[in-house]
Amino acid sequence: MKNIISTFIIYFFSSSCLASTFIEIKFGGWSHHFKTKDEFNEVHEGIGLELYSLDGNNNQVGVGYWRMKDSLNVSSDYFGFNYRYKVKINNNIEILPSVSFSYFEKGKKEKGTITKHSGSSLIPSLSFNFYEKYGLDLFYVPEGSLSYSDTIFFRLSYRIIFL
Repeated sequence: MKNIISTFIIYFFSSSCLASTFIEIKFGGWSHHFKTKDEFNEVHEGIGLELYSLDGNNNQVGVGYWRMKDSLNVSSDYFGFNYRYKVKINNNIEILPSVSFSYFEKGKKEKGTITKHSGSSLIPSLSFNFYEKYGLDLFYVPEGSLSYSDTIFFRLSYRIIFL
């Protein structure tokens, strides 16, 4: 794990990498939980920030933080390292398949009691960027450590380009 983080940091702060650096402000967060009888929070009121670097081959690496109210309406935090690949559809639309390795702290329901728990997970997603500044991130979260049922989650973003 230390080698992965070290490699990421060296690449991210290399001079060639810093030639194209940008921040995305993430906000909102809406979800739909499938095949469940339980009532879950589906308006997550999230806010986050991701710092990315773009190389000349459409690879993007980044680091990010996201805070929201989770499905149990508990304040949750996510910190992760991200990799995305940019596919340019036309001058106004990009599609970015991505994967994040994230550490999380969120609510967990056990025997009728809600507690906080932490862990890590690989989280795949698909982002759509419009006019270089506006974005939509779409996640499918299968039932498991991050969700109590199969869930679709999306949030919005705004990009600030540095260099």
